[in-house]
Order: sequence, then C-alpha cells, then structure tokens
Amino acid sequence: MGAKITAHNDFKAWILQDAWDVFWQCRSVIAAALLWMVLFAAFDAILPRSGVLGPDGAISVWGGIWFVARFLIDAVAVVSVAFCAHVSVLTRLAGWSAFSIIDRRAAGMFFAGMMLLALLMAVMILIYQLFLVPDILRLLVGNDDAEANTGLGIGVVVVMAFLCLVAVAATWGGAVICGADPSLVATWSRGKATFRFVLWRMIAVFLVLPVIAALFIPVTGQVVAIVQAIGIPADTGLLVISAIFNGATTCFVIVLLSVIFSRAFIISLKS
Repeated sequence: MGAKITAHNDFKAWILQDAWDVFWQCRSVIAAALLWMVLFAAFDAILPRSGVLGPDGAISVWGGIWFVARFLIDAVAVVSVAFCAHVSVLTRLAGWSAFSIIDRRAAGMFFAGMMLLALLMAVMILIYQLFLVPDILRLLVGNDDAEANTGLGIGVVVVMAFLCLVAVAATWGGAVICGADPSLVATWSRGKATFRFVLWRMIAVFLVLPVIAALFIPVTGQVVAIVQAIGIPADTGLLVISAIFNGATTCFVIVLLSVIFSRAFIISLKS
C-alpha cells in the first residue's frame, strides 16, 4: 500500500520556490545527511594516499575502488534526502515522519533503485576521469588532435544519453512511494509523457550548478579566515567548511531534482 498523494494542484509558480520549501521542511534529515558527509570527508582526508594514484599519475585500481565506495557512502545520505523530498512533495509530510508513513517494502525498493543509480553515476564519473579528462586537458593546451575530439564527442553523447535515461525513469521513485505500477513498461509510458518537462529542467539545473558552486568560493575563504583567527588551523577549517558547503549544495540539488521528478509523476497521472 503506497502513500496517498495530497499535492495535485498546489505547485508554486517556480520550482525553486517548491524546492526551498521542501528543503526547509526536510531540514532535520538534511542536517543528519550533512553530518554524515562531513564525518566521512574528514575520515577520507586522514587516509593514506599512497595507493590511490598509479606510477603514471592516473588513478589506480585501488583508487577507483575507493572512489566508488566513497561515492556510495555519500549516496546513503543523499538518497535519504531524496526519499524525504519525494514524500514531502507527494504527501506534504516531511522530516523523519517520511520514513514512517511509507511501508518498508516501498522504502527498500526506493533505496535499492536509487543506490543502483548512484553506482551507475560513480562508474560514469570514474570513466570520465580515466578517459575523458586527459582528452580535455590536451584540448586545453592546444593539442587539437582527432583522438581528443573523438573522446570528447563520445563523452558528450554518453552524458546526454544518461540524462535522457534519467528523464524517462524520473517518475519511478514517485510510483514506488505512492504504490503505482513501478514496472519498466509503466515507467516508460509515464516517462514519454513527461520527458521534455524533466529533461529541460535537469539540463537547466546542471548548467546553473557551476554558478551556485562559484558563489560559495568567496564565502568559503571568508569563513576559513574567521575560524583561523579563533585558533583553528587553516587546512582543518578549509576541509570542514568545504565539506559543509559542498554537502549543502548537493542536498539542495537533490531536493530540486526530487521536486522535478515528483511533479513529473503527478503530471503523468493526469496525462
């Protein structure tokens, strides 16, 4: 039995307005997720780095495995935020109560599906670092060879294909939470109806994301200077403040995407 949808017609004019409302409603879950990510960022910082890079400076097999593991560790917190945000949009219940009103089977299916998506993203990012970053660096230094252009072109195609796949599957999380049909056929049918709605908004989010991240750079420097003035070492302050800002940005983007996906699921029910 899924949750009952109670948010059919009360969308705000701007998705950002809904996202901020949901972000505030889920603040206790987001705070816990931030603490989780900051603690593991600190743990990651004190680990020895001798085996992460290979002799040629590229990431080693051990480094790749650790990267994927760290990504999935953070994904536990991120998926929790996404779950809370979906429930908040669809039922107007938020915070820790979101984890009690949804039956365990639906919650488990949501977490399993989103962790599988996180694993896919981690592998894609790893492939990007291993194969596409060298091509981008060659282009930046003026080495405009055919191999670099081909690699970059393939990377763009893969990223767009991944975004299209996510856009088609965007309503799956809402279907699981609300007890609708989560099968591939039903997800494909709903995804076709909301594909453009989701895709253009996802592209807009990822285009604006670097701007949002850039806004934190001067703020980070100012905060680090303050904590250094009160006796905290600059490197420790930079680690903690950067982890907090990066985690907060990640959580807000996840909430924003969750609002888009939940809206898409509600729209698909009317089409």
